[in-house]
Amino acid sequence: MFQAHHQKDQLTSPQTDALFAHLARVKQEIETLDPPSSDSDRTQSEALEQTYQQIRDQLVEANLGLVKWVINKYYYEDEGGSITQEDMVQEGVIGLIKAIEKFDLSYGNRFSSYARSWIQHTVSRVLEEKAAGIRLPAEWIRDRRLLARAGEVNAASVDPDSIEALSGWSEQRRKQVEQAPLLFYNLDQPARDSDQEQCQIENIPSPWKGPEEQVIQAEENQQTQALLNRLTPREIEIIQLRFGLAGLVETSSARIGQQLGLSRQRVRQLESNALTKLRRVAN
Repeated sequence: MFQAHHQKDQLTSPQTDALFAHLARVKQEIETLDPPSSDSDRTQSEALEQTYQQIRDQLVEANLGLVKWVINKYYYEDEGGSITQEDMVQEGVIGLIKAIEKFDLSYGNRFSSYARSWIQHTVSRVLEEKAAGIRLPAEWIRDRRLLARAGEVNAASVDPDSIEALSGWSEQRRKQVEQAPLLFYNLDQPARDSDQEQCQIENIPSPWKGPEEQVIQAEENQQTQALLNRLTPREIEIIQLRFGLAGLVETSSARIGQQLGLSRQRVRQLESNALTKLRRVAN
């Protein structure tokens, strides 16, 4: 676990204020510069950009301990266990950089307090988006956490009315949040009832047939057609419609009778005769 935020190169408060004042001046100069029209203008612009980055990097290095402290205090116990400490530190540094770029010394706020909120916001966001292994909308994860907290307040036996009162949700919204986890699955996770280490996505049948399956399907079609050729044209039509062969949709006897202008009883009779012929040929 990380130690408390202490760093040997940590700046004092006056030093931090001086750096931010310098950063603000450089930033203002960059913003007021006219588009470079000569080599000297471009050199000046590049020098200012370099100075800005150097000051920002110095502030980042001096406040890395704050990033680690925030993660240690609020986020070390990751729910999904899928994000490492190093990943969280990297995300926290992104929040720290945003805080440095947006901090205004003239407001009189402490930078550590301002930066902590940005670090927390950035790390929370990435945890909400990545920790489950699938990308759920961040607002859904926040609502699920709120629902969980409401459940803890109301003990193990959760009263829906109490949850609704605590969260301010309607009954429909509460049900949506409760059911949301059931609507999403991480297909990279191993199948639950399988001893083999294979992903669930491998168990999903593909609508596309491979070369071997195509050969088998072609042989089956040839065999089926060879059997059907032993029947009369009317019997072939009825069998194909009744059992959904030749790419046709499986159809009831009554519907076939309507299409062919036959009674349902006559269709069944022809179907029975055709099946009897097929059994004899097959045997």
